[in-house]
Amino acid sequence: MTADKTLEPLGIGGENYLWRRVIEQAIEDAARPVEQKYLWQQIEVLDARSWINNPNADFALVCELAELEAWQVRAYAKQKIAQIVAARPKASGKRAGVVSDFSHKLRDQSPRAPREIAEIGFSRNRKSS
Repeated sequence: MTADKTLEPLGIGGENYLWRRVIEQAIEDAARPVEQKYLWQQIEVLDARSWINNPNADFALVCELAELEAWQVRAYAKQKIAQIVAARPKASGKRAGVVSDFSHKLRDQSPRAPREIAEIGFSRNRKSS
C-alpha cells in the first residue's frame, strides 16, 4: 500500500494526516453529482454535503483532530466543491433511450367519454400450452 505523500513535506503525519484525509474524502464525496445509480450513493453525497455545510460537533472535532480551523475548512471545502462542480461537463438534458420531448398537445383525441369499470376480473385458471 502506498501512502499519499502530499502532506508529508509540510511536516504533517500520523493522526493529523489521517483526519485531513477524512476531510479530503468528504469534499470529494460532496462534489460528486447527486444523481447516482444507487440510492446509497445518493445518500453518501447528501450526507457529505450536509456534514460540510451545516455546523455540527463531528465536523468541528475532525477539524480539531486535523489541527485545522473548522470555519476555514468549511470555506475551503465550499470553494473546492464549487470549482469541481463548475468544471463538470453540463448535461444536455437528454438521456439515451428516453423520449424527452413530448408535446403537451399529444393526448387522446378520441371523441368518446370515459367509461367507469366496476371490476376487472382475472382468471385463476390459465391453460398452459
